[in-house]
Amino acid sequence: MSEKKYSKQHEWVTIEGDVATIGITTHAAEMLGDVVFVELPEKGKSVEKEGQAGVVESTKAASDVYTPITGEITDTNKSIVDDPGAVNKDPEGTAWFFKGLGGAPLNRKGNQNIVEGIVDVYKSKQKFRLAIAPEGTRNLVDEWKTGFYYIAKGAEVPIQLVGFDYPKREVVFYPLFTPTENIEADFKAMKSNFKDVKGKNPDKSILIT
Repeated sequence: MSEKKYSKQHEWVTIEGDVATIGITTHAAEMLGDVVFVELPEKGKSVEKEGQAGVVESTKAASDVYTPITGEITDTNKSIVDDPGAVNKDPEGTAWFFKGLGGAPLNRKGNQNIVEGIVDVYKSKQKFRLAIAPEGTRNLVDEWKTGFYYIAKGAEVPIQLVGFDYPKREVVFYPLFTPTENIEADFKAMKSNFKDVKGKNPDKSILIT
């Protein structure tokens, strides 16, 4: 079981793998009193961190339930909808509210390509971070893919270059790089940061000179 963390709005969250489980705290349940109604978000709904994602009502008050993560709802606890009083009995255990997958969902159906889709995600959010391996695969390739570059250009955000030097056991963060109109020169400049970095499997690494 992962460490339980708490939000300022009195929600709790635990994370197992990529999935977060969210509910209200014991203190919140005690302050509400006898819970008589619970409304949960629908599966598949996209939610924003600190955004409203549910409602809980008691004999004394009604309160919104907020989500401490940005992502997509993957499961809900229908048992507390059928028996709202369960929230008072075990608010930080079996009476969890919903589960979510962190990140932003991308609709890969239709005619929109992936780069355009991710650019739209960037433009729709105040904060969004995306980690991409420029090779696009764990297998040996001759050149970097260009998708990450055009995502940064389209979203008008800088690129944070990160090197993983396995022999030195170091993670190196290089200065932020802002793409120009010259992709060839930009790739040459970005790659120059990694010429002395050695990965865990050098035989699968691009040779940078």
